[in-house]
Amino acid sequence: MGRNDPDGWSTFNGNIGDVFLYNTALSDAERRQLEADLTNKFLPPATFTINASAGTGGTIDPSGAVIVNSGSDQAFTITPAPGYAVANLMVDGVPVGAVPIYTFNDVAADHTISVTFTPIAAGTRSWELWE
Repeated sequence: MGRNDPDGWSTFNGNIGDVFLYNTALSDAERRQLEADLTNKFLPPATFTINASAGTGGTIDPSGAVIVNSGSDQAFTITPAPGYAVANLMVDGVPVGAVPIYTFNDVAADHTISVTFTPIAAGTRSWELWE
C-alpha cells in the first residue's frame, strides 16, 4: 500500500498515474521508468508455455512444456537421428518446412511446436534435403 491521495491510502494496482515526489511531477519518461521498476520488483513476470514435441527419428531441444518469460526469445534446435531428415516443422498448427532451428521472438502467448522426420533414402545426402 502506498499513499497516493492526500486524503487517504489506496492499494497499488500496477499503474502509476500522476506521481509527485517532493511536490514535483514526474515526466512521462520518468513515470514509465518508475512504473517498470516497480512492476519488475513487485510483480512476477508473465510467463507463457511453448509445448515442443518430436516424432520418431529425431529430437527437438528443449522439449516438453517450456516456460518462457513474456517478451523473451526462445530457440528450438531440431536434430534428426542418423538415417533421418526433418520432414516438417509445425508452429501453432502452421507448416514451417524442414528447418534445423526455429526461434520464437518476443513471446507474448502460449505456442506449440512439433517436428516430424522421414527416413533418408539410400544414397541421399542429408544436406540435399535442406535445399
